[in-house]
Amino acid sequence: MRILLIFIMIYLSSCSFQPHKNQWQFKSSNSFDLYIQNFLKSNNKMAKNNLKRAILNAKNSSDFTQLAKIYLGRCAIRLSVGESIDCRNYQKISHLVLDKKLEAYYHLLNLSIKTQEIIYLPKIYQPFAIALVDKNYSQAIQEILKQDKITSKLISARLIKDRLDNQSKNKIIEEVSFYGYKKSVIFWLKELKNSTIDKRKKAIITQKIYILEN
Repeated sequence: MRILLIFIMIYLSSCSFQPHKNQWQFKSSNSFDLYIQNFLKSNNKMAKNNLKRAILNAKNSSDFTQLAKIYLGRCAIRLSVGESIDCRNYQKISHLVLDKKLEAYYHLLNLSIKTQEIIYLPKIYQPFAIALVDKNYSQAIQEILKQDKITSKLISARLIKDRLDNQSKNKIIEEVSFYGYKKSVIFWLKELKNSTIDKRKKAIITQKIYILEN
């Protein structure tokens, strides 16, 4: 019995030291998810650290797919809050990945997506992209409001922000407020302010923006 217990302990000990496959990938993905949340919540210092960890873990492999996803994802989420599109880091390594899914997403962000590429997009974006290519903007807006992933909704809405009516903008503001995504709330309040004619409503929006930014 004693010998058996010793054998079991040795076996369990040896198993505990076995490295998990793709552990770097899980760590990278988790860190990037945290980056997105903290970035949108305006927790800038935490977001910066999350992004750094995500990139460092992604650079533990010669497969640059995860790194490309991070660079493109960062480009997309920053675009969603009104920053200029900047996918330079993705472009620098895209030829080392050659991933049709990532290229299709990159073209969506640049509003240069082609019909034949839509199949490579995540399913949540496909109906929106079809309407976008067809220039059916009223349908595109409906598809945005149907999207159940908030970050996808924010990115899609940003791509056609000038086509959105105030009712749609208010719905987005209400939803991102629920998540506490302060950076997105401020961006869409500013968009709403720009398209609001009523002086009283405009003044209220202005006050909200001031309080959130100070």
